[in-house]
Amino acid sequence: MKHVYILKIFLLLTIFTHENTMSQEITISKQYIKVEMTDAISDISINGVPFIKNLDTDGLVTTEPVNLWLRNGENTISYSIYPHEESTGYSPKLSASIFLHDDKQEIPTPLKILATIEHTSDPEVKYPFTKSIKFNINNKIFTKLWDDAETINSINSQDKAQMIQLANKLANSVLNNTKQAVDLQLYKIQDDALSEGKTVDRLKEVAVKSYEWLQKQENLKIDEIDPDEIKFNICGSGQLINMTRKNNEDAIIIESEDMYFDIGLYFARIKGNWTIVR
Repeated sequence: MKHVYILKIFLLLTIFTHENTMSQEITISKQYIKVEMTDAISDISINGVPFIKNLDTDGLVTTEPVNLWLRNGENTISYSIYPHEESTGYSPKLSASIFLHDDKQEIPTPLKILATIEHTSDPEVKYPFTKSIKFNINNKIFTKLWDDAETINSINSQDKAQMIQLANKLANSVLNNTKQAVDLQLYKIQDDALSEGKTVDRLKEVAVKSYEWLQKQENLKIDEIDPDEIKFNICGSGQLINMTRKNNEDAIIIESEDMYFDIGLYFARIKGNWTIVR
């Protein structure tokens, strides 16, 4: 049986600093989402960005930080539930709550519920089914993406080729060239630091150790990206491109006989250049 790892931690790195990056750790308001799904092939989006996906009917319970996906002011949370190939007995249930974290607690703990959205099984509902609600964030969100990213209405074959090239470079550098992996993610990690109130040096230290651990694993190989099996979803009010495989798996997959690692990728056009931003 393979052990599955989502390589979020391996992307928490940078050697880049500038005037907007935290020079010391500070306490900032942190928002989280708590999700529970039962018998639901579904995804949850924040501000139009698919954030949590469940590709089968297995149950899912998770709590994740969401500062990276929030905007100052009005925000939207939504879910989509998709049909099952065997509709008989399909009774999806879902609940998701975004909350302000109590910073006196070490683990994510609600201080205030900001938004809750739910779906209960109803034989009258036809799938796919989507619902959304709006909510406000009154705490300061420090990330820069939503101010910097261009709004995209469409992408062409050249755009797609450039993003695939970046994805392939990242996949290979994760195993072979730590410095290049860092360089490819400078903007992303800048926003990571701003969203969490962390220093760049701390993120860099954690990430370097993570890469070193990964590179010591035996018989790892990259599942090469086939351009014909990749799809691009314009999301986040047109400011983000989510690159995935057509079967909805993440774009980058690294595996061995008993381990499976995947990396989700979001691109934005910053100052005219395609950039890995999430």
